[in-house]
Amino acid sequence: MCSPVAILTTGKSDIQTLFNGRRGKNVPNTGRIFSFEARISMMPMSWSLLLLILAVVIVFALAAYAWSLHRELARRRQAWLSERDRARDYCFESLDVIGRAVLADQVDLVEGCIRISVMLDILGQEFDPQGEFAIFDRIRQRTEHLHTHEARAQLTPGERLREDRDRLHIAADERDAVHRQLGELLAWIRQADETGTSSRDRRASS
Repeated sequence: MCSPVAILTTGKSDIQTLFNGRRGKNVPNTGRIFSFEARISMMPMSWSLLLLILAVVIVFALAAYAWSLHRELARRRQAWLSERDRARDYCFESLDVIGRAVLADQVDLVEGCIRISVMLDILGQEFDPQGEFAIFDRIRQRTEHLHTHEARAQLTPGERLREDRDRLHIAADERDAVHRQLGELLAWIRQADETGTSSRDRRASS
């Protein structure tokens, strides 16, 4: 027990010390409790912010990847279109040269028609949607049994003579139709060179 005199002579700080000493360890540390509770309450908020940032980063990464794929696809498509245009230009030039040679009897009619049929196959159905140039493919089918190059060299003279007769018969039978179709084909090729339009536009406008 503290005497009244001791209490009166004791300062405020001493009274606080004495009071805390009297209560001992039962006095709670309110500062530590508040700090601990604050950390607990802030933990869910910290995790939410972290997950939000992570989600934003992932979204931006996916968007960048999608954009790169889009650009790559656009580049490949442009390259394919350029290659297709070069192939088409080559076919047009070849058709023009071969067609003029056939009309001038500088190239065998059957051989010229076979080459033209191959070029039309490369151009595809887009160039001839109505099948107006089917005559060239028909001649190629009629001459499939004829041997060429090394295979022809293996034939006997009699076999070569029979094939030559077949070739001349087919050429004479199809000559007028071939020349007519070649005239139209060359006219369309010249129109394409002058206007720069695609084969589909040219065919649609004719």
